[in-house]
Amino acid sequence: MDLEGRATVEYAHPTIRDAIAEITAAEPEWLDIFLQGSDIEHILEETTAGSTGAYGVRIHIPEARFESFADRLAEGRKTMQHDRDQVYSYLAYRTSDGFLRSAAQRRPELFEENTYYNYSDSGDDVFLVVAGRLAQSGGLTPAVREKAMKRMLDYASESLTFLDVEVVRAMLTDAEYAHILALVSQDVEENLSDFRYNIRSNYSRSWGTPEDAFSRFFGDRFDLRGNSGTTSVPGNEKTAV
Repeated sequence: MDLEGRATVEYAHPTIRDAIAEITAAEPEWLDIFLQGSDIEHILEETTAGSTGAYGVRIHIPEARFESFADRLAEGRKTMQHDRDQVYSYLAYRTSDGFLRSAAQRRPELFEENTYYNYSDSGDDVFLVVAGRLAQSGGLTPAVREKAMKRMLDYASESLTFLDVEVVRAMLTDAEYAHILALVSQDVEENLSDFRYNIRSNYSRSWGTPEDAFSRFFGDRFDLRGNSGTTSVPGNEKTAV
């Protein structure tokens, strides 16, 4: 029994927990007991919602349990206030499209943008991945899409790696994509010295050549090779002429 009066299961040894998981996987009628009696962290480790092809997962939540499992995730998230990204990462990477659509309808609070963390590297943002996957599966609501767009625009001046995430890029129309790049280009022009400092501080050779890493964001507004004297990139600076 936990502090809120809910029945919980504590295992005398981790091997017992693993054995229970295997039995549950083989006997679907035990699934409800497992989901209600196990702590949310263990559930996230041992399951996928729907068939996702995840390697080594013992328990796949079937479609018949999608609604009750969405409830379990929503309730479990409340007990993980300091590490709620575990639930959101689960939604992003360990669920089927069918489960995401079902969960978005039944428990929309799981998709409230202001409860997700922001990231220094926007390519790691799980809210954008979840929104992109909902768009891909036909379950994206106008409200969630609007929040995702705002989040991308907020990131744009600091980190554009979200554009490298396939499901996020696919969510954008060509006009929206062009708008984001135009905003970045304008921001660079207005804050050139700060931008050059950020490039110098953050550029990694793993991104490719400086021209490859940054030129797609500016088109003809800046000559990243430095030939025109407009600007330069770290490791490739040239004196203006």
